[in-house]
Amino acid sequence: MTNNLKYIYIGLFLIISLSLVAQSKRDYNWLTANNSTLSPGIEGLLLNFDGDTLAIDTLNDLPSRFWSNNANISDEEGNLLFYTDGCRVINADFELMENGDSLCYSNVVDLFIDGDTGQGYPGVQDVLVLPNPQEESGYFLIHKIREYDTEGVTLFIEGLRYSYVDLSYNDGLGKVTEKRKFFLKEREIMSSYLTAILHENGEDWWIMQTTEEENLHYTCLISGEGISVQDSQRIGIDYHYNASAGGQAKFSPDGLMYANFNSMDGLNLFSFDRATGQLSDHQQVFVPTNRAFSGMEFSPNSRFIYMSTQDSLWQVDTWDDDLQESLVLIDTWDGVGDPFPTTFHLMQLGPDCRIYMCSTSGTKSYHVINKPNEKGAACDFIERGVQLPIYTPVANFPNFPHFRIDEDEICDPGITSMFGVPIAVSRDLKVYPNPSSDMIYFELEEADVAFPVTIELLQYDGKQVYQGSLQNSNQGVAVSQMASGMYIYYMTDDAGKRYIGKVVVGSD
Repeated sequence: MTNNLKYIYIGLFLIISLSLVAQSKRDYNWLTANNSTLSPGIEGLLLNFDGDTLAIDTLNDLPSRFWSNNANISDEEGNLLFYTDGCRVINADFELMENGDSLCYSNVVDLFIDGDTGQGYPGVQDVLVLPNPQEESGYFLIHKIREYDTEGVTLFIEGLRYSYVDLSYNDGLGKVTEKRKFFLKEREIMSSYLTAILHENGEDWWIMQTTEEENLHYTCLISGEGISVQDSQRIGIDYHYNASAGGQAKFSPDGLMYANFNSMDGLNLFSFDRATGQLSDHQQVFVPTNRAFSGMEFSPNSRFIYMSTQDSLWQVDTWDDDLQESLVLIDTWDGVGDPFPTTFHLMQLGPDCRIYMCSTSGTKSYHVINKPNEKGAACDFIERGVQLPIYTPVANFPNFPHFRIDEDEICDPGITSMFGVPIAVSRDLKVYPNPSSDMIYFELEEADVAFPVTIELLQYDGKQVYQGSLQNSNQGVAVSQMASGMYIYYMTDDAGKRYIGKVVVGSD
């Protein structure tokens, strides 16, 4: 090998290595916490995507739970830095950060939650954490504070505020150096719909927030000069008076679109200019529903938009000339609880290219869209596809922007979830006879399934009625002693591949 060729190879290796190191992992930790048992203490779950498997750790004796508001931030290598419930800031040692209490203080805290800010703070994704583009140790915590107007007997949000976290204090555990600072004072700010996107310059951040005042949208900017309101636009529709707290807003992973969705107003899609922060080209899609709560998310390739309406999941194809005509129903809620209703709500694109969905109730599962870049039913939506060891809070997902928007890979499809974390990857097993009052069998190709396999049967309220194993495809499960009705089955093979489906026990 000549010296010149050797240097070329070395250069290529360095370029590839640097690109791998540069991939941001700021959203690789998903944290949730709840009082989920009768025993004292707050339990939590930490979902970590930093590896080729999704790891779920159970945490105990946490200082704060969540009540719909949830945001956190990790460093570029995927190490959790801190998190917030909208009222308190908890450091990487899971302790209250210095000066990290009372971010949410108002008369609502005294009147409605008895001054106890350790129980979380009401609001649906009304908090967001963004890095300071000019200071490596600094982070802006964007949040909303609810006020109670005793004269008008109404709850309202008076604008957007920020608190500031500086991790240069306390040996990297941080300190909140500023609290509750207004940068947008506007009484008609909606609850929910808080989202952000990286500026075209790759450093600054745009923050987008809708209002209850007709069709008004505010665009704010975090830059080297701080945080400020840049513009307000009247574009699109006049939002329904009950739209506040009922939906979700997202930017597309390619940065070209902004959308918000709620059941009353449908999907509202805009083109977005990352250089100017301007919205344009409004389009609206109506979704048939009368449900109050909903969620939305873009596919990793930015082609599809998914919308949840408690009992239904829908998909829109943004490549279609007629968005309304492209609307398709992906699935409807099957009525199962575990034990509370597992209805459809907020969605979040994971670092593993799956879309995860939580419920409007506290549950022990998440729904999952395994292949969100695929059209229609090929997206492979699995209800309760992720089984969790403890109950999660109601409507609780961390609120993240797309941190890898200018990178080659928005997400990493190579991250699998086959070790210790049961994620359903298919629901297409043939079960026979179905219905059955004696034995049920699973049609398994032994070349594709790693025996032995574990079978679980659950009632619709989530109660497990059977758990056992099959050593080969000729074995079945006896159901003759079970009450007649519909059951959910989970089958997990020895390699961790997981299947989910339904079986009817009764007259066959």
